[in-house]
Amino acid sequence: MDKFKVDWSNPEQVAAARSERINYLEKLKVKNQLLNDEVAALQKEGMSMEDIARNKVEQRNQDRINSYIKSGNMEGLEAMKARNLSQYGRQEGPTADQLFAQKGSWEEVVYGSVRSSPAMDVLTGLYK
Repeated sequence: MDKFKVDWSNPEQVAAARSERINYLEKLKVKNQLLNDEVAALQKEGMSMEDIARNKVEQRNQDRINSYIKSGNMEGLEAMKARNLSQYGRQEGPTADQLFAQKGSWEEVVYGSVRSSPAMDVLTGLYK
């Protein structure tokens, strides 16, 4: 077992992980399109990519916190806060400036939430 709680030598577990990954990638496509539409609308209203990134980062951090609260996973919430504090110096998660320093552009900060991990695609046999 690994951090994904999958025994990669077990074909049934790999098949289940693959199915979950396919569903995740489909949802990610929809999320990406919605984000593209939202960014285009905000830019049309005159917002800069930096302003959009700053708003999206705080929104993502709060959404993540709320998802733990909504699911009643307070143990997970506390673990996430501890990881964030260790990694970013604050429980809420990264700041837009921290992500900009890491990614190098405001566009990368905005679209970072709709990128998937090629490593997981490889593990589940979906890498093209």
